[in-house]
Amino acid sequence: MKKKSIIMVFGILVSFISLGQVNTLKAFYSGYELDMKIYTFEDQDGNYVDFSHVSADVLKKFDLQTEKHEGAAFLITYTITGIGEKDSEDYYEELKITKLKSITLKKTLDEDEE
Repeated sequence: MKKKSIIMVFGILVSFISLGQVNTLKAFYSGYELDMKIYTFEDQDGNYVDFSHVSADVLKKFDLQTEKHEGAAFLITYTITGIGEKDSEDYYEELKITKLKSITLKKTLDEDEE
């Protein structure tokens, strides 16, 4: 039990250290969920990343609340703005898009898709 607590505290500390850190990601825009206010992107490997906040500058340049940019590839610059608790052993990060740049990107195909 003590070992589990130490690992959990270490994980929380590492997460808090990354708050505000600037990260980048290349991904395809999947869409906006109005009821949850979530912007979803899919990376080349099929992993989904949800963003709960987008800077006003980005929203002025890209209307992400419509279907216009769905499927488009972007270089996303983002920061971790908060840490939340899903349950006693699992946490999630709140992410904010600070910059968005259109790029050319191809999806990686699974063996089943080839």
